[in-house]
Amino acid sequence: MARLIALVVVGCVVVAIAGILLASRFRTNDYRHGSFTTWVKRTGPDARVNEAVALMGATAIPDLLELLNWTPNGTERNSRKLHDSLPNSWRRHFRILEVSDPDVVHLQALGALGGLGPEALQALPAVLSWTTVVGPVGEEALIAALRIAPGSPQVSEKVVAMLLDRPAWRDQAARAMMAAQVPIEGALTALVESLRDGSPPNPEILSAISLYGREASSAVSRLGPSLRDVSTKSAAIEVLRAAGPAALPMLSEIRQDLNPDSPVVVGALEVAGRCGSPASPCLPAIKELELSKDGSIGMLASLARARIEGRPTNAIPTIVRELRLPVADATHPYLPMHPGLRGIRLSSKQAAAWLLGELGGSAKAASSDLNAAIRSDDPRLMVLAAWALWNINQEAEPSVGAIRRGLASTQDPVAQRIAIEAVTELGSLANLAIEDLERIEHQGLRLKGPARAALDHLQGLAPLRVPR
Repeated sequence: MARLIALVVVGCVVVAIAGILLASRFRTNDYRHGSFTTWVKRTGPDARVNEAVALMGATAIPDLLELLNWTPNGTERNSRKLHDSLPNSWRRHFRILEVSDPDVVHLQALGALGGLGPEALQALPAVLSWTTVVGPVGEEALIAALRIAPGSPQVSEKVVAMLLDRPAWRDQAARAMMAAQVPIEGALTALVESLRDGSPPNPEILSAISLYGREASSAVSRLGPSLRDVSTKSAAIEVLRAAGPAALPMLSEIRQDLNPDSPVVVGALEVAGRCGSPASPCLPAIKELELSKDGSIGMLASLARARIEGRPTNAIPTIVRELRLPVADATHPYLPMHPGLRGIRLSSKQAAAWLLGELGGSAKAASSDLNAAIRSDDPRLMVLAAWALWNINQEAEPSVGAIRRGLASTQDPVAQRIAIEAVTELGSLANLAIEDLERIEHQGLRLKGPARAALDHLQGLAPLRVPR
């Protein structure tokens, strides 16, 4: 009897050790080469799937399709049940029994396929088949389809059909467009038509409309209810910013937001400024905002006034003063209206560099201050200042070197993202950054698509998406 008990104890120890050793092969965040599909199923949501797929490239597609179609078999279901039935103190010794939730695996597979972009074109039919699933998996499938083949008729038809369907599908399609940053051809009409009932829509509808830039002007006349609703006002302001001077009919709706206590004061100032001289009735309120102790508000008020008065360069001293401040203010962040940088929030100093770049050659007086900003410890400010300086004087030094350093800022993916957009405007000098962009392609899926798009542009395979 004692021998039997000893054998059982030894057996349990052996099983436990074997479990730990086997689990260590799969229960690690980073893929260590072996069975990729088993690693994903066993590691669960902690698996760094995107990093692994960025290194594997298109060779990962068959495995990702297998994971996309994976349903736990009987053994896997029983394994998971057994693991869940163990006392909590035992589970860590038998993690080899753990099996991931299928929905988690499907989301990981779809996200990775979308991250591969056009490389995953062969997977498009399978991805599209998942877009009709209600919830996060279906939404991730649509995002993936938009990233894989944004110009595909099948994808466009799917998006438009969803926008014309019931509100839940419409909102899901709009969210996917925003996540992928893709303004689908033919979808704008459906988005604008969804505003016709007079009630505020979900903010994602408005955000999707803003993707269309000046074409968003077709929605301006229907924004009244959204501008009067606190839950949609910010998104509606973004549509007006995108519409430019065409936002003038709605200026009366946002005049109340030209005050320092409004959460959308920064956007309201830009809308007013871009309307030009017809926005002169807003000047009294704007002049008061120029006196604000908040640097961002004062800077943008000064620029709005200068634009309305037809002398944009009058704002340069105020913008430069903000650029010179030792500490940046992020109380009222600025969101650049640029296709590749939507959602990136700039501090006051970063915004100052961006705005000077928008002024282009007329901001030559700010060159020395931008040169100083290039030496900043803030990689985002460094890249923005270099980009602005290039737009002002088109000189290689120090702009090209700083933008390339931004491409290498692996600790700050946002700085890399900004640098990717900047490098596409360097003309023939951008060829110096080709190896940098190719390296970024393999660092992770988050920046793989933008880096590939930049390379395609530099190689003459794709046009620059938007002029500055």
